[in-house]
Amino acid sequence: MITKADDYPIHQLPHPISEVGTERNFYDRYFFNGYSKKEDFYFAAVLCLYPNLNIMDASFTLAVDGKQHNIRSSRILGLERLNTKVGPIEVKVLEPLEKLSVEVSKNDSDITAKLQFAKRFEPMQEPNMTLF
Repeated sequence: MITKADDYPIHQLPHPISEVGTERNFYDRYFFNGYSKKEDFYFAAVLCLYPNLNIMDASFTLAVDGKQHNIRSSRILGLERLNTKVGPIEVKVLEPLEKLSVEVSKNDSDITAKLQFAKRFEPMQEPNMTLF
């Protein structure tokens, strides 16, 4: 069963947070992308936690005028998974299962962003993706 906690990167398995367990190579991820109505630029943002490897990383990509610009950051995760800021990139849960934001603050690339994402339909549980 999906709960509001499922919007946070605190999973232990590739299942809703209501199920518990451990797996060494498990990761939890946010992924966002979009483009302009004129289709003259594209962006993608990702933040990924590897709790059992103690790593959090993030990236932001912007493709505009035929050129791709990338920002990548990584840090030691530590114990606090809700600190979702990695270098200049941060994902915030503003309202669980309703509204999230991605912010790219000042950095060496001169690319900054403040994006907000709001739900368009009710959340649904996707089938598990299992690799063998």
